[in-house]
Amino acid sequence: LVPIKTKRSGVIGYGRINPDVMYNNLMNKFRWGRVSEPDVYVDYYTRRTLMVMRVRNNFARLAKSLISDEKRDSAIAVLDRCVEIMPLDKLPNDLFTAGLVEGYYMAGAKEKADSIAEDLLSVVTEDLEYYFSMDAEFQDATRYEKSISLQILQDLMRFTNTYEKGELKKKTEQEFGKYYQLYRGVEE
Repeated sequence: LVPIKTKRSGVIGYGRINPDVMYNNLMNKFRWGRVSEPDVYVDYYTRRTLMVMRVRNNFARLAKSLISDEKRDSAIAVLDRCVEIMPLDKLPNDLFTAGLVEGYYMAGAKEKADSIAEDLLSVVTEDLEYYFSMDAEFQDATRYEKSISLQILQDLMRFTNTYEKGELKKKTEQEFGKYYQLYRGVEE
């Protein structure tokens, strides 16, 4: 708690950060272990803990703060560090991965943003395809997973509408439209 009233900026965007202190902590001070090493198995509990800690979200928030301070190179370094310590092939994409995409786009690293966005789009649509292919009796059991996946798709659509005008934008819009209609059909 701090004696500074801060306006909330969304569900997960609360409080203030001190970019200089946070940069030093995330980039230099904190030790992230060996999660990214090929010989390390990342079990469910470790994955869940890292998600609950919102590690990707913290890196993305720092990057956005650095961008607003005109420190784009530092922001890209922060996002690169996050991808390095929490590799997308070992730790599954989650709700906070989309923040990395937005951060890269905002920093002007379009190729990196597109790469993660395409991977995230592929994983999320694969998940949604599986959820909607289940028998009707199991549809209710996957409601939470479907809504999270749709939220990620919606975030990707918002970012690609803002920063990407090509094929990725069209594909994201099509996939969101397709699965949103399926979701509405199941819910009604």
